[in-house]
This record gives sequence, C-alpha cells and structure tokens, in this order.
Amino acid sequence: MKKLFNPKSIISLLLIFVIAAGFALPANAYSSQSSKLFSLLESEGGSLQGYIDNVLIKNVGTHDADWLFIDLMRRDGSLNGDKYAAALDGYTSANALTKPTDYERIAIAYTAAGVCNDFVKSALDAELSNNTINALFFELILLDCGGYESSRNKRDALIDKILGSQMSDNGWTLSGPSDVDMTAMALQALAPYKNRSDVAYAVERALGFLSGKQTANGDFRGFRNMLSCESTAQVIIALTSLGIDPAVDSRFIKDGATAFDGLRRYQLQDGSYCHVTEIAKRDNIATEQAARALVSAERFAAGKSSFFSFEKPSETPPVSPADVTPENPDGNSSDDSTHSSDSEETAESSSSLPESSGQSSNGKPEESSAVISSSDPSSATEPDASADSEPAKRSGGAYKIYACGAVVLLFIAVCLILAIKKKASLKNVIPIAVVAILLICGVLLLNFTSVKDYYSVNLSSVGEGDNTVTISIGCRILEGIEENIPEDGYILKPTKYVINEGDTVFDVLLAVTRANRIKINYTGSAGGMLSVYVSSIAGYSEMQYGALSGWIYRVNNYTPDVGCGSYDVKNGDVIEWVYTLDLGKDAENG
Repeated sequence: MKKLFNPKSIISLLLIFVIAAGFALPANAYSSQSSKLFSLLESEGGSLQGYIDNVLIKNVGTHDADWLFIDLMRRDGSLNGDKYAAALDGYTSANALTKPTDYERIAIAYTAAGVCNDFVKSALDAELSNNTINALFFELILLDCGGYESSRNKRDALIDKILGSQMSDNGWTLSGPSDVDMTAMALQALAPYKNRSDVAYAVERALGFLSGKQTANGDFRGFRNMLSCESTAQVIIALTSLGIDPAVDSRFIKDGATAFDGLRRYQLQDGSYCHVTEIAKRDNIATEQAARALVSAERFAAGKSSFFSFEKPSETPPVSPADVTPENPDGNSSDDSTHSSDSEETAESSSSLPESSGQSSNGKPEESSAVISSSDPSSATEPDASADSEPAKRSGGAYKIYACGAVVLLFIAVCLILAIKKKASLKNVIPIAVVAILLICGVLLLNFTSVKDYYSVNLSSVGEGDNTVTISIGCRILEGIEENIPEDGYILKPTKYVINEGDTVFDVLLAVTRANRIKINYTGSAGGMLSVYVSSIAGYSEMQYGALSGWIYRVNNYTPDVGCGSYDVKNGDVIEWVYTLDLGKDAENG
C-alpha cells in the first residue's frame, strides 16, 4: 500500500482533482448563487408563492418589485400571479403614469401573469417618438414577450430606430459615450432578430464593445465607468438571450474569470446582492437584476424558451400567430447617483401615453393544410414560447454539463483503477488526462442537436391578417428519369407559411424542410459572408443528372438573380423550388 501513496501517485491524484474541478466549473458557474438567493426569498416569504403574495405585493408598481415578480414567474411556471395582477389593477387605477418604461414594465408584468387588459393595450400603442432609446427597447420586448401586435409601434420600425442609435464606439447610450447597461439592454431587445443581416452586424460590434468593458474579475464597468452588480447582470441576460454561454465563450472570460464570477463578487452572505462592492449591503435593484440574470442563465442551460418568451395571455389584443422569439430588456430606476439603471428612468421625458382604465389561384395543386410559423435558420428548431418542457434550442445546454461530468467521472474511475493496480504514475495518467481534456473541449465547443430537436418547428394555424407565403418543392422534370419520385412530382406540395419581417427564401425553405423531415444540404448562411447555396434536397443533388442539373428557386414565376439567403419574402409571395436539368431553362416544367 505504500506505493499507492508515493509522490508520483499523489501528484497523479492531484491532477485528477484539478481536472475534475476545472471542468466542473461551468456547471457550477451560477447554481450556487441561484440556490442562495432563491432560498433567501423562500425563507422571507415562506415560499416563492408567499414571497409574491405577501412581500412583493406590498411594493407593487415599483421597479424592483415588478421585475422580481417577473423573475419569479419565469423561474417557476407553477407560481400563480393572479393576486399580484389584481394589485397592479389597483395601482394603475390610482396612479397617473407618465414614463413609457413604467407602462412597459407593468405591461410585461401583466403578461408574465398571463393577463392582457386595457392597460397592456395602451402600453402597446404608446407614443414613443419623443422618448429615450430605452423606451424603444422595452416596447420591442413587450411586443415580443406576448406575441403582440401594435397599431402604432411596428417591429421593423423599432428595430430600425434602435440600430440607427448605435454609437460609433459600437454601443448604445442615453447620453454621452456608450455604456454597458444600455448596450446590454439593446442586445436583449434585438436578440430575437439576430439572424437579420443588419442586426447580426450590430450585435457583433456590440459584443466587442462589451467584451472590452469586462475586468479581470469578470464583472463589467457600466454607467459612468463604475463597476456594479447591475452592469454585470445585464450582460449575462444579453448573452444568454443571444444563445451565448457566458461560462465558455472566450470573449467573456478574462484571466480565467467569467461573468458569473464577476456577479458572485456582489453576492452577500445571506444570498442577496449589493450594488457595489464598496458598500456591502443588500440593494433591492441589484438583487432583482442578479435574480433576472440567474433565471435567464438557468433557462438557457435547461434549453427552455428565453427569458422574455412568455406564455400567451388569456385575453389578447391582436396577436401574431407567428412564433416570436423574444429576449430581455431592463427597466430599472432610482437616482442616477447610485444606479446606472436609475439614470435611464430619470433621464426619460414625459410621454403622451393614454391614461389606462386599469383594466389556389395560380393553378397549382391544393395547398397543404400545414401552416408553419416563421423562423430564421437558427430558430427553426426553437420550441413554442409557451412551453417550458420544450427541447433544447441553444448551445451550452444542460447536456454539455452532463457530458463533461461523465468524462470527468470516467477519467477518475480509470485513474482509481490504475491506483488500485499500483500503476498510477504520471507516465500513465497524463495521456489519459490529455484525452479527457480533448473530449471535454470537444463537448464545450461543439453543439449537438437530436433529430427530434432539429426537426422541431412550431406549427400553427393561419390567422386573420397574417403575412404568409406559399412554398413548394418539385422534381417533376425527373419523371421518366428517376423511378422513385413522387407521383405528382412534388416533394412538398404548396404549403402556406406564416412569415416574420426579414424572412428570406432560405429561411422559409429551412423551416418547411425541417418541419416535414426533408433532408437538405447547403453551404453558406442567410445574411452571412457566404451566399447560401442549396446543393441537395431530399437526396436529389446538383449534377446528379448531368452537368447542368441542380436546384433553383422562383418567386412569383420569376427567377431572382440573388441567392436564396438574400431574397426577402413578402406577404403573398409564391415560392417554388424546382429541380432543373438545364440551368433553369426547363423550370416551367418543374
């Protein structure tokens, strides 16, 4: 037994635990913080439901109470928000609100409670033209969190205004140079549209700006270049909203410290959070924003819908049936001498918000009854926002934690076997450690999608006023050449598809093929540097039937001269993908 504990064996065993601890870090990046914080709230309210009904309700209508209510509702879908919503009714009836972000925050809280009333409708149609940029963030988030539509505030217009407000230093601000909080909030609002080329460009620039504001401790310099809990929390919300894992993305790891490490610096012994480390006392706004960041991270890791993808309220104003994938903003306030989020509220001008009372024609075959809700290439696998049990839709999900843990356990088991056999020397352990490290790096860097998840696309019915296109995939030209083509020549019969603003021909193709389990091969990406090129659909490939054979697309009987990833579709378009034997000259027969 002495040999088991000789210096070489001890060093080998230490190496085991160093590797195990190092790769367990992503899994524990926020869980201990989350456990301490929500255990504190449970103890103060008797339960999380009790905390809502007996603690938060006393401060209904305030920024920290409303947002923490939203946080808790998003963390635990079994919680009931009826009592809080009723308290909001009383608050909105008794108080004349002037700031658009107050309207938007409360409307989002109502939506989290599953309620859509006259107050929400008034917030949706608020006049925003003379207000600060963060009002635009929250309005876009409000629209998305409930799948709402507004007669006044349209998504495209809001997105364009937000993009137009990006500073030359790549961030956003209320005034002066860009700051972290506002930039992170902008990204939360833009996250559902990240695959639009103009949004993608703005997002990449902004991520570079945020990365440059991170310190060696992992936290961020926000308003007035001050380190704070809130700035760090906002970045975590933004990253997880964009599908970026703060625990593994190298852009947001400084000297080995992640944003979660930075957030931990502000957590107090009881589980609450302070605003700045120099004043180590509980701060309600800091605690709320940290809670939101932790809930957003939890949902991200579990593969659930993003923080602001809410269940549809029980009563809705005009709601788009198209699947909207929302992400989060922030409304925070106080006085701007202590909280950056407060400056956003106090700097806001009054608005003219209304007072709330508180309360086939082209001869094609018959179209398929399936109607597919629009989504971009990355969101085609995203589940319906109303489901908490949906399949994973982002990289960095819980499966990576389990896979890394399995590798670590296997490594430990192998090393223990070597130790028992008295062969636990550095010479034997180091190669195994290298293999384990490579396996874990592969798990962290690569994204795995199950067949079920890949083909998961939200199906819905066409509603009145929906924007739709009709898409079909045909290979009739191969009749007499290929024996196994469908009898009618259609791989996909003409199918109605509900579109979102910014969808391209490729977005539609990718969604319908996934929904119908039709395999396609392509290169490039929509909105990317390389134009999308579809080389194969349903096993029929380019040049398979001659040098001039392959796939082309037509829109309204016209063959565009741009790639399918660059052609934006509009309401009523008829998209035809056809196999050609002669570079499209025979397309009329496809």
